[in-house]
Amino acid sequence: MNNVIPDNQKLFIAHRAATIKSLLIILIISCILIGPIRNISFNGTSLTRIDQTSIQYLDQTLKRATIAYGLCRATNALVSVLQEIEIGFEVFGTITLSPFEWLDPLNDLVERFSWVLLVAMASIGIQEFFIRLLPDSLINFILLPGLFLWLTGLWANKYLPVNLLFLGKHLVLLAVILRFIIPAEVAINNWIYDVHLEKKYNQSVDNIKTSVKEIKERTPVEEISFEDSKKEQNQNEDDPIKYDMPPNPADSIKEQESDPNGFFNRTKDRWSKSLANTKKTLDLVGNLGSNLKDFQPWLKAQIPFLFKNFISLIMVFIINTIFLPIFILWLIVYLIRLITNSKFGHKVEKQFKLKILQKKS
Repeated sequence: MNNVIPDNQKLFIAHRAATIKSLLIILIISCILIGPIRNISFNGTSLTRIDQTSIQYLDQTLKRATIAYGLCRATNALVSVLQEIEIGFEVFGTITLSPFEWLDPLNDLVERFSWVLLVAMASIGIQEFFIRLLPDSLINFILLPGLFLWLTGLWANKYLPVNLLFLGKHLVLLAVILRFIIPAEVAINNWIYDVHLEKKYNQSVDNIKTSVKEIKERTPVEEISFEDSKKEQNQNEDDPIKYDMPPNPADSIKEQESDPNGFFNRTKDRWSKSLANTKKTLDLVGNLGSNLKDFQPWLKAQIPFLFKNFISLIMVFIINTIFLPIFILWLIVYLIRLITNSKFGHKVEKQFKLKILQKKS
């Protein structure tokens, strides 16, 4: 009995694994290059649904960030108005009071939070851009070249100075990781927000809205200042010559010569009017002081409440839109380094660690 295996059969057995891999790679390449098959496989309904769900979540996050940014600007505007209020009156000199300068810490916190929200919105926009751009780009520029290199390396790797088989495998693996890493990060973000952050976000937004509305309604200074300025404007419109044109000295001398008592009467009237205005101002300041006496303690009790809610919102957006995307970026760099067995991004990471350690020391 002849047990000798022919040479062609030996060759087939030796290359059987490479042949099967080559057929699978050619099949995948055909699915990419043939349009209808690509639409069914790589751009199928299931993958498109994942991308659309991720985009919808990012749009919802962007809407929440926009609402928080609007609250930030409204609070900043209200605090700025309160800080610009100056209570002044004249008796024998000008006295000016600024009763709300102590709101500077809240103003600074709100301004810093607005910058956090701008960074958050930029992060959301970048993630949505990558979700829309990466699928086709990854297939065309990473996955397809990786498959061709892998196929070539299976048969010609030992004849070439470059390890095409290693490079092709790692490009394919990198394309798969990049394709699903951002949707996975968005899904994790969505789960963390729904389970741990949604209640805190809703409570903080409602509390800030209520506090800002109550502060606007109870502010005693803005209404008085507006009414006084409106009255002065109406008086100026009724008698523009009196307020806009300076008196003529020659006319005053003629009036004194023609009517000696007129000058004293006018002086008396002006003095009486000045005393009346001073009394009115003192009354307003007195009423304002009593209103401020009630308003100031109430406002000071509201400020820690606002601080607490703004800090809660800051934590929500830092975790939801900044920390996790940065962590995912680091994870991508780490996976690239692991896959390619290189030191990709090692220098940047080293410098970052050195900066942190120097600051701590």
